[in-house]
Order: sequence, then structure tokens, then C-alpha cells
Amino acid sequence: MNEKIIIIRNDLKNKTVPDYKISGVIVAVLLSKEIFPHNSDLVPALSQIFSLQFKEYVLKSRTLTMARTLRAFDNLNVEGKFQIKNNLFLLCSDIIDERFNNTDEYWNKAKYVRI
Repeated sequence: MNEKIIIIRNDLKNKTVPDYKISGVIVAVLLSKEIFPHNSDLVPALSQIFSLQFKEYVLKSRTLTMARTLRAFDNLNVEGKFQIKNNLFLLCSDIIDERFNNTDEYWNKAKYVRI
């Protein structure tokens, strides 16, 4: 997975990234059991990176959570999509630099831009 994250981060470095690539990154990150071992681990990431909150029944299904996140991403304006791209880049950089620790302390210190 580490090589995949490096490729993803390098794709996100570009100033303009097509929406389909960002959608693919969202899918890869949300469906990754290595980054988020449990579905409940997605809650702080969805809140910090995407500014999204879902009901409990949505969070029980990782694919439903991914679908709702992609739908919200598609409805964003250009500035919102740019912020999501930057937040995903920061997350990938933290994973590569091994600073990523899926705890409340990490998410409180994370410097993701709120949409």
C-alpha cells in the first residue's frame, strides 16, 4: 500500500488534477483497510477532510460511505474540490512520513482546511 500512497501523493502534487483522479483517490483511501481498519475509523477523517457527517447506518457500510462521499464531492464547486485535493495530499504525506496515527489527538492537530 505504501507504494500506492506515494503514487497518489505524486498525482495530487499537481496544481490541477482532473476530478476523476481525485474521485479515484477518494475511493482508494476510503476503501483501504490498511489506512482505516474499522469503519468507525472513517468518522474523524470524513469530518476533517470532507466536512461530512453521516448517520450510523451509512457508516456501517464502507461502500455506501464512499458513494455518499463521492456524491458530495461531485456537488462541490471548484474551490471546494481544490480544498479536498489539498486535504488528501496532506493525509497521504502524513501516511508516507509515518505521522498518521488514527487517534483523536492526530485529528485535533491535523491542519486540514475546513470547507
